[in-house]
Amino acid sequence: AAWAGVLRGSGVSIYEATPITDIRPNEPKAILTTPRGAVTASKVVLATNAYSHLIRPMRSKQTPAWTHIVLTEPLDDRLENIGWKNRQGIEDARNLVHYYRLTADNRLLMGGRDVSITYGSAMDHDLDETTFQRLRRDVTDTFPALEGVRFTHAWGGPVSITLDMAPAIGFLGGRQIVYSIGALGHGVS
Repeated sequence: AAWAGVLRGSGVSIYEATPITDIRPNEPKAILTTPRGAVTASKVVLATNAYSHLIRPMRSKQTPAWTHIVLTEPLDDRLENIGWKNRQGIEDARNLVHYYRLTADNRLLMGGRDVSITYGSAMDHDLDETTFQRLRRDVTDTFPALEGVRFTHAWGGPVSITLDMAPAIGFLGGRQIVYSIGALGHGVS
């Protein structure tokens, strides 16, 4: 909502819930087809990250993969027992990582572990109970003092994975259409 306000204040028109069915570079403007008409634009930004495979020219550039997170109850009386003094966010060095941090209300958030990938257009892998169970076990394996801790939340979502695991920015059809893919979460750490 905040970004929408900034964009509108800069004169940008926003058309929410308007699917684009085709994108064609066409000098001097790109043509974006919708179910009810077409829009022309001198510049198009594809900020679709994990959903980029749904755009024909982007299919081979990345694949969506799901990462999952579990969240404990507040650890107030147990926090001292785990020895985490400076509240650093932590990520291990593997490609399929574990990442964890403390929240403002002293909950432990741990994510990562197994990833799910999709074939075709299915984007419904946010909830994976097997991965959630494994992450809960990983919390107590990493922090034995948290044995018996209650978990209050679990969720997942897709990130964009490129072949070399690095973000990529490029152009489609000359310089009218710019894309950004490969935002897979490592930037935080």
